[in-house]
Amino acid sequence: MKTRALPFVVVCLSAHSASGATALWDGGGATAGWGQANNWDPNAVPVFNNTLDVSFYKNPSLFLTNFIGAGRTIRSLNFTADVTAATSIRLVDGSNLAQTLTLDADAGNTSITVASGATGAITVGDTGLINLADPLLVTHNGSANLTLSRPISESVSGVTITKEGTGRLVLSAANTYTGLTTINNGILQCGVLNALGGNTQGTVVNPGGTLDINDKRLPFAETISIAGAGYNSMGALYSAIGNTGDANHIGGLTLTADASIGAPAGVRYGVGSNGTSVTSGLFKLTKVGLGQFDLRGQVTVGDIVVNEGNLQTQGAALYNTGYSLTLNASTEFRSFEISNPFARDIVLNGGKFSSTGSLAGGDLITGAISLTGSGGLDSAGDAADKATFSGNITETAPGAILNIGGTRRVVLTGTNTYTGDTNVNSGALQASGSFTSNFNVAPLATLDGEGLTTGSLTLAGTSNLRFDPTTSGPDQFFRAADVIVPMGEVVNVLANATASVTDAVILRDGNGGLDLNNFALVNGGRGTLALGGAGGNSDLLYNFQAANLEWRAFSNSDWAEHDFLENFLNLGTNQPDDFYTRDNVDFVDASTGTVTLIANLSPGNVVFKNTVGNNLSIVPFFGSETLEPLSLTKTSTGDVTLAPNIIGSGTITLEPTAGGTLLLTGNNTATGAITIGAGTLQIGNGGTTGSTAAATIANSGSLVTNRSDNLTINSLISGSGTLTQAGAGTLILSADNTYTGLTTVNSG
Repeated sequence: MKTRALPFVVVCLSAHSASGATALWDGGGATAGWGQANNWDPNAVPVFNNTLDVSFYKNPSLFLTNFIGAGRTIRSLNFTADVTAATSIRLVDGSNLAQTLTLDADAGNTSITVASGATGAITVGDTGLINLADPLLVTHNGSANLTLSRPISESVSGVTITKEGTGRLVLSAANTYTGLTTINNGILQCGVLNALGGNTQGTVVNPGGTLDINDKRLPFAETISIAGAGYNSMGALYSAIGNTGDANHIGGLTLTADASIGAPAGVRYGVGSNGTSVTSGLFKLTKVGLGQFDLRGQVTVGDIVVNEGNLQTQGAALYNTGYSLTLNASTEFRSFEISNPFARDIVLNGGKFSSTGSLAGGDLITGAISLTGSGGLDSAGDAADKATFSGNITETAPGAILNIGGTRRVVLTGTNTYTGDTNVNSGALQASGSFTSNFNVAPLATLDGEGLTTGSLTLAGTSNLRFDPTTSGPDQFFRAADVIVPMGEVVNVLANATASVTDAVILRDGNGGLDLNNFALVNGGRGTLALGGAGGNSDLLYNFQAANLEWRAFSNSDWAEHDFLENFLNLGTNQPDDFYTRDNVDFVDASTGTVTLIANLSPGNVVFKNTVGNNLSIVPFFGSETLEPLSLTKTSTGDVTLAPNIIGSGTITLEPTAGGTLLLTGNNTATGAITIGAGTLQIGNGGTTGSTAAATIANSGSLVTNRSDNLTINSLISGSGTLTQAGAGTLILSADNTYTGLTTVNSG
């Protein structure tokens, strides 16, 4: 017989019936099983049923790791403040075979309670099962984890679990209970993806509680409802670990009141994937923690505030309008390859909006932007990526500053009235709207666009001024009240499109002080820089003058742009030269044979002057290269084969002096008119390639088609020339043609 002093043990039975028995575990037996009498105080094995409350009250006891010994039923499991060492209850018998612990209450709910002051980690499970016959209330106020490590099933459908208390409850097994999971206080952490049960009722997080999904991808049908700032303001929704690229952890999210979502530094997780999820509830959503949360899919919530870290949208996400997105100091909202415009109004309160990668057309952000002090707009990703902000940018107080960053292009098109500086720190700004700001472009950063500012423009040395040489209309260039380049510094001037045959204005200084020595044209081809202007303005001009070249193949047979091989003869200087965009090119008897097109090229007027016996072929190196001439003209008697795809709107002409054949074997989309004054224009050479998209064909010579498959010509054919179908395929003429020459079908 053991001598003992009966302890004072408080067991919460408020939800149970008034009657019941309390079994006190002291671990005094020879083995660790619940069937050993000396393990209990008093020394008797309790009657296990739905009125029994089991309490662990001593520490240290002999058997901190114990086992239930057989299938057991209890009403509650309790741990007092005296439990200060790790305690484990294994659901096995003496032979280590799995057993079931059933929590069943004679009335009300069953419960697991850990008192405040308990510091030992507590685990129930290891092997076996936990079965719920009634709702389970878990009140955990200890400082270490309470882990239920074995699957939780139910005796009747719809059994619920409610979490109370400030401690962390860990559900680390694939649970099958089907009732609602409610978190009223503290943290409930998922140890596996099915931790929250059969997901028919979902999970509710109330103010003071936090659901920690712990980098687990919950079943898509699991509904999560949140309210409040979470336990210790860590977020009602949280993930302690994880950095998953696609961030699809939760299928849907509902706000039932203002709520916070949290992610610690280095963690990324989120809701939805590519527009398939729904986040709803017209309440304020606040992002906390230094990590990243991805909010995708259909988003219909109230104001969104990013207090810490990053928030990202992606793909087919669609956010409701009428509410704002506020980015506070050092925070970031990221858009990645969005296919719908982002239409929410944006408040930049020290944070920044970043496009981290876009689809072919770029990310489009249409909401108005309000600057509070300062804010940033960034664009990054691949070479063609850009972010267009079409909304007007205002300020809440005079002097608000806008910072442009990233590695790619930010486009501003609105009517912008903020008065602080616009700092282009990196990447590129395409300023196409109107501004009341002083612009500052840092070294290596780029400014382009056709905008206007009433402020100044300061260009640092080695900064870039980019322009489109194909635009030459009124005000199709950047205009500033004053342009400043530090003395002795040089700004790089870059063309961002195929060169035009016309001149263009690049930049206008309203103060009239431009100095040509401050600008260097980097990639303007045959263009040069000059100064102009009137009425007190000073204009930086792009003057274009195409060269007249002859193909001579001085180094090899490759036709490329500015490749330093000098395969052409410049007829103006009579010196070897490279080809530049929109140069005029003649092909003469001095060098015929095969010419290899190395890249997509846009020459000016191309003239074939080779005579009979000096045939010429132009072939693409990879097979897909294109040729976009202003015109193609054949003037002499030699044969010419053009295998590249001819694009653009240039014309094709066989002069009355022409003889021989001009053979087109590419899949051509050029829409310019074709004129056959003499000789033969042949489309196809017996294979499945060769076509034309010309609007009209004026034929005074011979038009021949030779395809092994079907060929449709939509062009209107006129003139007295002949038409010959020589291929094995079918020729379809779809226009109301007026030509009067002979039509011959030799094949097909």
